[in-house]
Amino acid sequence: MKNHFLFVANDVPISPRNSMPANEIADALLGRNFWAFTSQAPLRKRLSEGDAILIYLAGPRRRYFVARGEVARESDEVRAHEREVLESLGLSFMPYRVLLRSVRRIDPPVHIGPLILQLDFVTEKRNYGLHLRLPIVRIGREDFELILSKGCPR
Repeated sequence: MKNHFLFVANDVPISPRNSMPANEIADALLGRNFWAFTSQAPLRKRLSEGDAILIYLAGPRRRYFVARGEVARESDEVRAHEREVLESLGLSFMPYRVLLRSVRRIDPPVHIGPLILQLDFVTEKRNYGLHLRLPIVRIGREDFELILSKGCPR
């Protein structure tokens, strides 16, 4: 059975005054067909080949879906060349990755705001951000298709 997930990206503090923007993280990882996680990321071990994913960028002036793809292989440890990428992004604390395939950008991005009332995984509509605070969120096929129907994957 194919599952559907959101991978949530936030800005990552890299110093007291600077952060790595979520969009730069997403661009770097998606461009190399992988996504990275900490060892504590919930659901990381449940990702299986063929699972469908959406990339959601959280935070101020974002809150939108930017890409879709599929899990190419179960999660495992990052390789040396991926570790270099993660270190350059300030993500050296993420020792696990999942390989992706069929990555396609959603252009223009799909903002979550107009969809909140229709999304089943968002049970607390007024505080929808509570449902997007973890790095991996399982969603239903219907929510996945609703989000995609509002965008144009290129």
